[in-house]
Amino acid sequence: MSSAIGLSTMVAIGPDNFRLCWAALHQMDEHFATTSFEKNLPVVMGLLAVWYTDFFGAQTVAVLPYEQYLKRFPAYLQQLTMESNGKHITLDGKESPMTPGQFNWGEPGTNGQHSFYQLIHQGTRSFPATSLPLRRLSTRWAGITTCCRQTFARQTEALAFGKTSEQVAAEGTPEWLVPHRVFEGNRPSNTS
Repeated sequence: MSSAIGLSTMVAIGPDNFRLCWAALHQMDEHFATTSFEKNLPVVMGLLAVWYTDFFGAQTVAVLPYEQYLKRFPAYLQQLTMESNGKHITLDGKESPMTPGQFNWGEPGTNGQHSFYQLIHQGTRSFPATSLPLRRLSTRWAGITTCCRQTFARQTEALAFGKTSEQVAAEGTPEWLVPHRVFEGNRPSNTS
């Protein structure tokens, strides 16, 4: 976006909004250049990606925006990370000893809940999930905004803490159905 290809973005969102985007990019550049590693967001996220890929065995990352305006963000991250980081050769021309990046995928949280959230919560494979909350309040759609925020909070809580059979049974769930509603939690996730 900060190169010539960003011209199409500027045309779409207007010069004033584009300058705001550039200001945000500059702010992150400054953060990266001046913040110690233990508090440096790009460094921490990069190290987590290496940890999850090379030591945890995760091949994918779910990106779950709870903002409909970010519905194409997972696809943008696919292009950004997989084109740039998908090579198996290092800068000096040697075979990389590490996995060259992760596959990013996802959908807005409300769409994903009806397609793949059961896999994230109860599947046998574990992979990191990044959830992006709804930031903007809409007075026109206040009920939907509140619902999305509550759903976001419950989903991220469920990824972290899960739900035990005792908790499920206490909700009045029939005994035969209890094992199907239990999920262990402790799934690798972050909330941006």
